Amino acid sequence: MISYSEGDDKAFVLLKTSSAQSKPINPRFASFSYEQYWLTNMIGRYPDIKPGFLQIMKNLGQYAGANPAWRIGGDSTDNCWWDPTNATKPTGISYNIQPYDYITFNEMAKALDTHLILGVNFRNPESAAWALGEVEAIATTIGWDNVYAIEIGNEPDMYVDNKIRPVGFNATTYTEQFDAYYQAISSHLPSKPFIQGGTWCCSYDWSKVWQEYIGHEGASVLKTVSYHKYPIDACANHKPTLEDLMQDRATIGEAQGQARAIAYAHTLGIEYYMGEVNSVACGGRANVSDVFGATLWTLDYLLNFANVSADGMNFHQGGHYGGWGFDVNTSAPILKPPYYGFYMFDQAIQGGASMMPSITKNTTNPFIKTFAMLGSGTDKSVRVIIIHKDITTNQTAEVQIEIDDAANYEAVAAMYVLEAPSPYASTGISLAGQTFDGTKDGTVQGTRTPVKVQGSGPGVFMVIHRFCNYILQ
Repeated sequence: MISYSEGDDKAFVLLKTSSAQSKPINPRFASFSYEQYWLTNMIGRYPDIKPGFLQIMKNLGQYAGANPAWRIGGDSTDNCWWDPTNATKPTGISYNIQPYDYITFNEMAKALDTHLILGVNFRNPESAAWALGEVEAIATTIGWDNVYAIEIGNEPDMYVDNKIRPVGFNATTYTEQFDAYYQAISSHLPSKPFIQGGTWCCSYDWSKVWQEYIGHEGASVLKTVSYHKYPIDACANHKPTLEDLMQDRATIGEAQGQARAIAYAHTLGIEYYMGEVNSVACGGRANVSDVFGATLWTLDYLLNFANVSADGMNFHQGGHYGGWGFDVNTSAPILKPPYYGFYMFDQAIQGGASMMPSITKNTTNPFIKTFAMLGSGTDKSVRVIIIHKDITTNQTAEVQIEIDDAANYEAVAAMYVLEAPSPYASTGISLAGQTFDGTKDGTVQGTRTPVKVQGSGPGVFMVIHRFCNYILQ
Protein backbone atom coordinates (compact mmCIF):
# COMPACT_ATOMS: atom_id res chain seq x y z
CA MET A 1 0.00 0.00 0.00
CA ILE A 2 1.29 3.46 -0.92
CA SER A 3 0.57 6.44 1.27
CA TYR A 4 0.81 10.10 0.27
CA SER A 5 1.57 13.16 2.33
CA GLU A 6 -0.98 15.95 2.47
CA GLY A 7 1.41 18.20 0.55
CA ASP A 8 1.50 15.98 -2.55
CA ASP A 9 0.19 17.47 -5.80
CA LYS A 10 -2.65 15.56 -7.40
CA ALA A 11 -4.10 15.16 -10.87
CA PHE A 12 -6.85 13.03 -12.33
CA VAL A 13 -6.66 12.11 -16.02
CA LEU A 14 -9.56 10.67 -18.04
CA LEU A 15 -8.64 9.10 -21.39
CA LYS A 16 -11.29 9.28 -24.11
CA THR A 17 -10.48 6.26 -26.28
CA SER A 18 -13.99 6.37 -27.72
CA SER A 19 -13.52 9.90 -29.09
CA ALA A 20 -12.05 10.84 -32.44
CA GLN A 21 -8.27 10.65 -32.72
CA SER A 22 -5.87 12.62 -34.91
CA LYS A 23 -4.35 11.09 -38.01
CA PRO A 24 -1.38 8.78 -37.36
CA ILE A 25 1.67 10.81 -36.40
CA ASN A 26 4.29 11.11 -39.12
CA PRO A 27 7.19 8.79 -38.13
CA ARG A 28 9.53 11.64 -39.16
CA PHE A 29 7.61 14.15 -37.04
CA ALA A 30 10.71 14.90 -34.93
CA SER A 31 13.28 15.90 -37.54
CA PHE A 32 16.16 18.33 -37.85
CA SER A 33 17.52 21.45 -39.51
CA TYR A 34 21.09 22.65 -39.94
CA GLU A 35 22.94 25.46 -41.65
CA GLN A 36 24.15 24.62 -45.14
CA TYR A 37 27.73 25.75 -44.66
CA TRP A 38 28.21 23.91 -41.34
CA LEU A 39 26.63 20.52 -41.93
CA THR A 40 29.66 18.80 -43.45
CA ASN A 41 31.76 20.02 -40.51
CA MET A 42 29.30 18.43 -38.11
CA ILE A 43 28.66 15.07 -39.77
CA GLY A 44 31.90 14.70 -41.77
CA ARG A 45 32.44 15.00 -45.50
CA TYR A 46 31.55 12.02 -47.68
CA PRO A 47 32.96 9.33 -47.76
CA ASP A 48 33.90 9.99 -44.13
CA ILE A 49 30.45 10.60 -42.64
CA LYS A 50 30.74 9.91 -38.92
CA PRO A 51 29.31 6.49 -37.99
CA GLY A 52 28.31 7.89 -34.62
CA PHE A 53 26.12 10.50 -36.31
CA LEU A 54 24.32 7.87 -38.36
CA GLN A 55 23.80 5.78 -35.23
CA ILE A 56 22.17 8.54 -33.20
CA MET A 57 19.72 9.10 -36.05
CA LYS A 58 18.98 5.38 -36.25
CA ASN A 59 18.33 5.27 -32.51
CA LEU A 60 15.33 7.49 -33.17
CA GLY A 61 14.18 5.73 -36.31
CA GLN A 62 14.13 2.27 -34.75
CA TYR A 63 11.17 3.32 -32.63
CA ALA A 64 9.46 5.92 -34.82
CA GLY A 65 9.53 3.68 -37.89
CA ALA A 66 11.59 6.04 -40.06
CA ASN A 67 14.79 7.98 -39.54
CA PRO A 68 14.52 11.78 -39.15
CA ALA A 69 14.40 14.01 -42.22
CA TRP A 70 16.82 16.90 -42.69
CA ARG A 71 16.05 20.44 -43.73
CA ILE A 72 19.30 22.09 -44.81
CA GLY A 73 18.99 25.83 -44.55
CA GLY A 74 18.61 28.78 -42.23
CA ASP A 75 20.48 32.07 -42.45
CA SER A 76 22.93 30.23 -44.69
CA THR A 77 20.25 29.84 -47.40
CA ASP A 78 20.59 33.47 -48.46
CA ASN A 79 24.34 33.64 -47.78
CA CYS A 80 25.36 30.79 -50.14
CA TRP A 81 25.53 30.37 -53.88
CA TRP A 82 26.60 27.58 -56.21
CA ASP A 83 30.09 28.34 -57.46
CA PRO A 84 32.53 25.41 -57.49
CA THR A 85 35.06 27.65 -59.29
CA ASN A 86 35.43 29.80 -56.15
CA ALA A 87 34.97 33.05 -57.99
CA THR A 88 34.87 36.34 -56.10
CA LYS A 89 31.77 36.34 -53.94
CA PRO A 90 29.13 39.02 -54.53
CA THR A 91 28.01 41.25 -51.68
CA GLY A 92 26.06 39.26 -49.13
CA ILE A 93 27.47 35.89 -50.18
CA SER A 94 29.82 34.23 -47.69
CA TYR A 95 30.04 30.62 -48.93
CA ASN A 96 30.55 28.90 -52.26
CA ILE A 97 28.58 25.66 -52.36
CA GLN A 98 30.80 22.85 -53.64
CA PRO A 99 29.84 19.52 -55.23
CA TYR A 100 30.99 17.70 -52.09
CA ASP A 101 28.37 19.59 -50.07
CA TYR A 102 25.44 18.24 -52.09
CA ILE A 103 27.07 14.82 -52.40
CA THR A 104 27.52 14.60 -48.62
CA PHE A 105 23.93 15.66 -47.98
CA ASN A 106 22.68 13.06 -50.43
CA GLU A 107 24.86 10.23 -49.15
CA MET A 108 23.70 10.99 -45.62
CA ALA A 109 20.09 10.73 -46.78
CA LYS A 110 20.81 7.45 -48.57
CA ALA A 111 22.55 5.98 -45.52
CA LEU A 112 19.55 6.89 -43.36
CA ASP A 113 16.87 6.10 -45.97
CA THR A 114 15.43 9.55 -45.40
CA HIS A 115 14.88 12.74 -47.37
CA LEU A 116 16.12 16.30 -47.59
CA ILE A 117 14.55 19.73 -47.88
CA LEU A 118 17.07 22.07 -49.50
CA GLY A 119 17.04 25.86 -49.43
CA VAL A 120 17.96 28.05 -52.40
CA ASN A 121 19.03 31.69 -52.37
CA PHE A 122 16.37 34.44 -52.47
CA ARG A 123 18.69 37.38 -51.82
CA ASN A 124 18.49 39.13 -55.20
CA PRO A 125 15.10 40.85 -55.74
CA GLU A 126 15.77 41.37 -59.46
CA SER A 127 16.98 37.96 -60.57
CA ALA A 128 16.49 34.30 -59.64
CA ALA A 129 19.80 33.33 -61.26
CA TRP A 130 21.47 32.23 -58.03
CA ALA A 131 18.50 30.08 -57.03
CA LEU A 132 18.32 28.59 -60.52
CA GLY A 133 22.03 27.80 -60.38
CA GLU A 134 21.51 25.85 -57.17
CA VAL A 135 18.50 23.96 -58.53
CA GLU A 136 20.43 22.98 -61.67
CA ALA A 137 23.41 21.93 -59.54
CA ILE A 138 21.21 19.71 -57.37
CA ALA A 139 19.78 18.05 -60.49
CA THR A 140 23.16 17.37 -62.08
CA THR A 141 25.17 16.59 -58.93
CA ILE A 142 22.84 14.33 -56.93
CA GLY A 143 19.47 14.16 -58.67
CA TRP A 144 16.13 14.35 -56.94
CA ASP A 145 15.57 10.88 -55.49
CA ASN A 146 16.29 11.92 -51.90
CA VAL A 147 15.02 15.51 -52.10
CA TYR A 148 11.50 16.08 -50.79
CA ALA A 149 11.12 19.79 -51.48
CA ILE A 150 12.92 23.07 -52.22
CA GLU A 151 12.67 26.16 -50.04
CA ILE A 152 13.03 29.62 -51.62
CA GLY A 153 14.81 31.85 -49.11
CA ASN A 154 14.70 31.94 -45.33
CA GLU A 155 12.61 34.13 -43.02
CA PRO A 156 11.76 36.83 -45.56
CA ASP A 157 9.73 38.71 -42.96
CA MET A 158 13.12 39.60 -41.41
CA TYR A 159 14.71 40.77 -44.66
CA VAL A 160 14.35 44.49 -43.90
CA ASP A 161 15.88 44.08 -40.43
CA ASN A 162 18.66 41.94 -41.94
CA LYS A 163 19.23 44.48 -44.75
CA ILE A 164 18.46 41.94 -47.49
CA ARG A 165 15.58 44.10 -48.74
CA PRO A 166 14.94 47.85 -48.49
CA VAL A 167 12.45 49.47 -46.16
CA GLY A 168 8.98 49.00 -47.64
CA PHE A 169 9.44 45.32 -48.48
CA ASN A 170 6.36 43.55 -47.19
CA ALA A 171 4.28 40.41 -47.62
CA THR A 172 2.81 41.69 -50.87
CA THR A 173 6.15 42.43 -52.53
CA TYR A 174 7.48 39.17 -51.13
CA THR A 175 4.67 37.23 -52.81
CA GLU A 176 5.36 38.96 -56.13
CA GLN A 177 9.06 38.12 -55.94
CA PHE A 178 8.38 34.58 -54.71
CA ASP A 179 6.11 34.01 -57.71
CA ALA A 180 8.80 35.31 -60.08
CA TYR A 181 11.37 32.97 -58.55
CA TYR A 182 8.98 30.06 -58.80
CA GLN A 183 8.39 30.74 -62.48
CA ALA A 184 12.14 30.84 -63.06
CA ILE A 185 12.88 27.48 -61.42
CA SER A 186 9.65 25.47 -61.78
CA SER A 187 10.49 23.88 -65.13
CA HIS A 188 13.73 22.56 -63.62
CA LEU A 189 12.04 20.77 -60.73
CA PRO A 190 11.28 17.04 -60.96
CA SER A 191 7.55 17.35 -60.27
CA LYS A 192 4.87 19.75 -59.14
CA PRO A 193 4.25 20.76 -56.45
CA PHE A 194 7.80 20.62 -55.12
CA ILE A 195 8.11 23.81 -53.05
CA GLN A 196 8.14 24.21 -49.29
CA GLY A 197 6.71 27.69 -49.05
CA GLY A 198 6.80 30.40 -46.46
CA THR A 199 9.63 29.96 -43.95
CA TRP A 200 8.20 33.03 -42.20
CA CYS A 201 8.98 33.53 -38.55
CA CYS A 202 8.60 36.77 -36.75
CA SER A 203 6.57 39.65 -38.14
CA TYR A 204 3.15 40.26 -36.63
CA ASP A 205 2.07 42.22 -39.71
CA TRP A 206 3.07 39.37 -42.00
CA SER A 207 1.38 36.78 -39.77
CA LYS A 208 -1.97 38.46 -40.39
CA VAL A 209 -1.78 37.50 -44.09
CA TRP A 210 -0.13 34.08 -43.63
CA GLN A 211 -3.22 32.13 -44.61
CA GLU A 212 -3.85 34.50 -47.50
CA TYR A 213 -0.37 33.67 -48.84
CA ILE A 214 -1.01 29.93 -48.49
CA GLY A 215 -4.30 30.23 -50.34
CA HIS A 216 -2.79 32.44 -53.06
CA GLU A 217 -0.08 29.91 -53.90
CA GLY A 218 -2.26 26.85 -53.34
CA ALA A 219 -1.50 23.18 -53.77
CA SER A 220 -0.41 23.60 -57.40
CA VAL A 221 2.72 25.40 -56.16
CA LEU A 222 3.13 24.37 -52.52
CA LYS A 223 3.84 20.81 -51.53
CA THR A 224 4.34 22.02 -47.97
CA VAL A 225 4.46 25.25 -46.00
CA SER A 226 6.85 26.07 -43.20
CA TYR A 227 6.68 28.41 -40.24
CA HIS A 228 9.60 29.03 -37.84
CA LYS A 229 9.10 29.43 -34.09
CA TYR A 230 11.34 29.91 -31.08
CA PRO A 231 9.24 30.64 -27.99
CA ILE A 232 11.86 32.80 -26.26
CA ASP A 233 15.09 34.40 -27.40
CA ALA A 234 18.59 35.32 -26.29
CA CYS A 235 18.97 37.96 -29.00
CA ALA A 236 19.98 41.55 -28.21
CA ASN A 237 21.36 40.54 -24.80
CA HIS A 238 18.07 39.01 -23.64
CA LYS A 239 18.57 36.62 -20.73
CA PRO A 240 15.69 34.14 -20.60
CA THR A 241 15.50 31.61 -17.78
CA LEU A 242 14.52 27.98 -17.55
CA GLU A 243 11.39 29.09 -15.71
CA ASP A 244 10.45 31.09 -18.82
CA LEU A 245 10.79 27.98 -20.97
CA MET A 246 8.49 25.97 -18.69
CA GLN A 247 5.55 28.35 -19.14
CA ASP A 248 2.52 27.33 -21.20
CA ARG A 249 3.11 30.21 -23.61
CA ALA A 250 6.34 28.43 -24.67
CA THR A 251 4.53 25.20 -25.58
CA ILE A 252 0.75 24.95 -25.86
CA GLY A 253 0.51 28.67 -26.62
CA GLU A 254 2.84 28.27 -29.59
CA ALA A 255 0.90 25.28 -30.92
CA GLN A 256 -2.51 26.90 -30.55
CA GLY A 257 -1.18 29.94 -32.37
CA GLN A 258 -0.55 27.76 -35.44
CA ALA A 259 -3.62 25.52 -35.23
CA ARG A 260 -5.90 27.49 -37.56
CA ALA A 261 -3.25 27.83 -40.26
CA ILE A 262 -2.44 24.12 -40.00
CA ALA A 263 -6.10 23.21 -40.45
CA TYR A 264 -6.47 25.63 -43.37
CA ALA A 265 -3.41 24.28 -45.20
CA HIS A 266 -4.74 20.76 -44.79
CA THR A 267 -8.06 21.72 -46.39
CA LEU A 268 -6.02 22.71 -49.47
CA GLY A 269 -4.03 19.47 -49.45
CA ILE A 270 -0.82 21.18 -48.31
CA GLU A 271 1.39 19.71 -45.58
CA TYR A 272 2.32 22.02 -42.71
CA TYR A 273 5.72 21.89 -41.01
CA MET A 274 7.25 23.83 -38.20
CA GLY A 275 10.28 24.14 -40.46
CA GLU A 276 12.75 25.57 -37.94
CA VAL A 277 12.22 25.44 -34.20
CA ASN A 278 14.07 25.20 -30.93
CA SER A 279 13.96 26.48 -27.40
CA VAL A 280 15.74 29.85 -27.48
CA ALA A 281 16.40 31.92 -30.61
CA CYS A 282 19.91 33.18 -31.41
CA GLY A 283 21.72 29.95 -30.61
CA GLY A 284 20.06 28.99 -27.35
CA ARG A 285 21.15 29.87 -23.83
CA ALA A 286 23.42 28.05 -21.39
CA ASN A 287 21.60 26.44 -18.45
CA VAL A 288 18.31 26.82 -20.30
CA SER A 289 18.63 25.07 -23.68
CA ASP A 290 21.21 22.47 -22.63
CA VAL A 291 19.82 21.01 -19.41
CA PHE A 292 17.18 18.48 -18.44
CA GLY A 293 14.52 21.17 -18.27
CA ALA A 294 14.99 21.53 -22.04
CA THR A 295 14.30 17.79 -22.35
CA LEU A 296 10.91 18.39 -20.74
CA TRP A 297 10.24 21.37 -23.00
CA THR A 298 11.24 19.42 -26.14
CA LEU A 299 8.82 16.61 -25.37
CA ASP A 300 6.03 19.01 -24.41
CA TYR A 301 6.57 21.08 -27.58
CA LEU A 302 6.47 18.03 -29.84
CA LEU A 303 3.31 16.67 -28.24
CA ASN A 304 1.46 19.97 -28.38
CA PHE A 305 2.15 20.36 -32.10
CA ALA A 306 1.18 16.73 -32.71
CA ASN A 307 -2.07 17.56 -30.92
CA VAL A 308 -2.87 20.28 -33.48
CA SER A 309 -1.99 17.94 -36.39
CA ALA A 310 1.21 19.56 -37.66
CA ASP A 311 2.98 17.27 -40.12
CA GLY A 312 6.41 17.58 -38.58
CA MET A 313 8.99 19.77 -36.84
CA ASN A 314 12.62 20.47 -37.70
CA PHE A 315 14.70 21.23 -34.62
CA HIS A 316 17.56 23.51 -35.63
CA GLN A 317 20.90 22.19 -34.44
CA GLY A 318 24.06 23.84 -33.14
CA GLY A 319 24.71 26.25 -30.30
CA HIS A 320 23.43 25.58 -26.80
CA TYR A 321 20.23 23.95 -28.05
CA GLY A 322 21.94 21.21 -30.07
CA GLY A 323 20.93 17.65 -29.26
CA TRP A 324 24.43 16.24 -29.67
CA GLY A 325 28.08 16.99 -30.27
CA PHE A 326 31.23 14.98 -30.91
CA ASP A 327 34.43 14.45 -28.98
CA VAL A 328 37.11 16.45 -30.81
CA ASN A 329 39.68 13.66 -30.41
CA THR A 330 37.67 10.46 -30.93
CA SER A 331 34.54 11.69 -32.75
CA ALA A 332 32.47 9.78 -30.18
CA PRO A 333 28.95 11.22 -29.99
CA ILE A 334 28.03 13.26 -26.93
CA LEU A 335 24.27 13.12 -26.46
CA LYS A 336 22.81 16.20 -24.81
CA PRO A 337 19.54 16.73 -22.90
CA PRO A 338 17.30 17.74 -25.84
CA TYR A 339 18.11 14.44 -27.56
CA TYR A 340 16.34 12.52 -24.80
CA GLY A 341 13.16 14.44 -25.61
CA PHE A 342 13.29 13.23 -29.22
CA TYR A 343 14.13 9.71 -28.04
CA MET A 344 11.16 9.52 -25.68
CA PHE A 345 8.75 11.04 -28.22
CA ASP A 346 9.75 8.50 -30.88
CA GLN A 347 9.24 5.65 -28.45
CA ALA A 348 5.76 6.95 -27.70
CA ILE A 349 4.67 7.24 -31.35
CA GLN A 350 5.97 3.86 -32.54
CA GLY A 351 3.63 1.84 -34.67
CA GLY A 352 1.77 4.79 -36.16
CA ALA A 353 0.14 6.04 -32.97
CA SER A 354 -2.30 8.93 -33.06
CA MET A 355 -3.10 11.56 -30.46
CA MET A 356 -6.27 11.01 -28.48
CA PRO A 357 -8.17 13.27 -26.10
CA SER A 358 -7.09 13.33 -22.48
CA ILE A 359 -8.91 15.41 -19.92
CA THR A 360 -6.94 16.46 -16.86
CA LYS A 361 -9.20 17.33 -13.93
CA ASN A 362 -8.70 18.43 -10.36
CA THR A 363 -5.00 19.10 -10.74
CA THR A 364 -3.34 21.03 -7.94
CA ASN A 365 -0.35 21.91 -10.12
CA PRO A 366 -0.77 23.32 -13.65
CA PHE A 367 2.78 22.26 -14.51
CA ILE A 368 1.71 18.60 -14.58
CA LYS A 369 0.96 17.91 -18.25
CA THR A 370 -0.59 14.78 -19.71
CA PHE A 371 -0.96 13.54 -23.27
CA ALA A 372 -2.37 10.32 -24.65
CA MET A 373 -1.91 8.25 -27.79
CA LEU A 374 -3.62 5.23 -29.23
CA GLY A 375 -1.88 2.57 -31.30
CA SER A 376 -2.97 1.97 -34.89
CA GLY A 377 -4.50 -1.03 -36.65
CA THR A 378 -4.69 -4.04 -34.40
CA ASP A 379 -2.45 -2.33 -31.84
CA LYS A 380 -4.91 -0.67 -29.47
CA SER A 381 -2.36 0.04 -26.76
CA VAL A 382 -2.84 3.33 -24.96
CA ARG A 383 0.27 5.41 -24.31
CA VAL A 384 0.06 8.09 -21.62
CA ILE A 385 2.81 10.69 -21.36
CA ILE A 386 3.02 12.58 -18.07
CA ILE A 387 5.36 15.58 -17.87
CA HIS A 388 6.08 17.27 -14.56
CA LYS A 389 7.47 20.69 -15.49
CA ASP A 390 7.43 22.36 -12.09
CA ILE A 391 11.14 22.90 -11.58
CA THR A 392 10.55 24.85 -8.35
CA THR A 393 9.41 21.88 -6.25
CA ASN A 394 10.69 18.46 -5.23
CA GLN A 395 7.42 17.14 -3.86
CA THR A 396 5.75 14.16 -5.43
CA ALA A 397 2.59 14.22 -7.50
CA GLU A 398 -0.17 11.63 -7.34
CA VAL A 399 -1.57 11.08 -10.85
CA GLN A 400 -4.64 8.89 -11.34
CA ILE A 401 -5.38 7.67 -14.88
CA GLU A 402 -8.66 6.17 -16.01
CA ILE A 403 -9.77 4.96 -19.45
CA ASP A 404 -13.38 5.61 -20.44
CA ASP A 405 -13.87 2.11 -21.89
CA ALA A 406 -11.79 0.45 -19.19
CA ALA A 407 -13.41 -2.96 -19.67
CA ASN A 408 -11.40 -3.39 -22.88
CA TYR A 409 -8.09 -2.96 -21.07
CA GLU A 410 -6.08 -4.93 -18.56
CA ALA A 411 -5.24 -3.78 -15.05
CA VAL A 412 -1.51 -3.68 -15.76
CA ALA A 413 0.77 -1.24 -17.57
CA ALA A 414 4.47 -0.77 -18.34
CA MET A 415 5.99 2.51 -17.19
CA TYR A 416 9.07 4.04 -18.83
CA VAL A 417 10.61 6.71 -16.62
CA LEU A 418 12.73 9.55 -18.01
CA GLU A 419 14.60 11.18 -15.16
CA ALA A 420 17.63 13.22 -14.16
CA PRO A 421 19.26 14.41 -10.94
CA SER A 422 17.82 17.91 -11.32
CA PRO A 423 16.19 20.18 -13.90
CA TYR A 424 19.60 21.76 -14.48
CA ALA A 425 21.42 18.45 -15.04
CA SER A 426 23.25 17.93 -18.32
CA THR A 427 24.31 14.35 -17.57
CA GLY A 428 22.88 11.52 -15.51
CA ILE A 429 19.73 11.43 -17.65
CA SER A 430 18.14 8.03 -18.22
CA LEU A 431 15.06 6.55 -19.86
CA ALA A 432 13.82 3.23 -18.53
CA GLY A 433 17.24 2.62 -17.00
CA GLN A 434 19.20 3.39 -20.17
CA THR A 435 21.49 6.33 -20.86
CA PHE A 436 23.76 7.70 -23.56
CA ASP A 437 26.33 8.88 -21.03
CA GLY A 438 29.68 7.31 -21.90
CA THR A 439 28.65 5.94 -25.29
CA LYS A 440 31.53 5.48 -27.71
CA ASP A 441 29.50 4.82 -30.83
CA GLY A 442 26.10 6.43 -30.23
CA THR A 443 24.36 3.28 -28.98
CA VAL A 444 22.37 3.42 -25.76
CA GLN A 445 23.98 2.02 -22.62
CA GLY A 446 22.35 -0.29 -20.08
CA THR A 447 19.34 -2.57 -20.07
CA ARG A 448 15.89 -1.23 -20.88
CA THR A 449 13.86 -1.75 -17.74
CA PRO A 450 10.26 -0.60 -17.70
CA VAL A 451 8.41 -0.64 -14.38
CA LYS A 452 5.31 -2.79 -14.03
CA VAL A 453 2.34 -0.81 -12.75
CA GLN A 454 -0.58 -2.74 -11.32
CA GLY A 455 -3.90 -0.97 -11.66
CA SER A 456 -6.67 -0.96 -9.09
CA GLY A 457 -8.94 -2.28 -11.85
CA PRO A 458 -9.05 -2.53 -15.64
CA GLY A 459 -7.75 0.70 -17.12
CA VAL A 460 -7.29 2.43 -13.74
CA PHE A 461 -3.77 3.36 -12.63
CA MET A 462 -2.03 5.49 -10.03
CA VAL A 463 1.56 6.67 -10.27
CA ILE A 464 3.78 8.70 -7.96
CA HIS A 465 5.47 11.42 -9.98
CA ARG A 466 8.59 13.39 -9.18
CA PHE A 467 10.63 15.58 -11.50
CA CYS A 468 10.60 13.32 -14.54
CA ASN A 469 8.45 12.05 -17.41
CA TYR A 470 6.53 8.83 -17.80
CA ILE A 471 5.20 6.78 -20.66
CA LEU A 472 2.63 4.20 -19.61
CA GLN A 473 1.65 1.52 -22.11
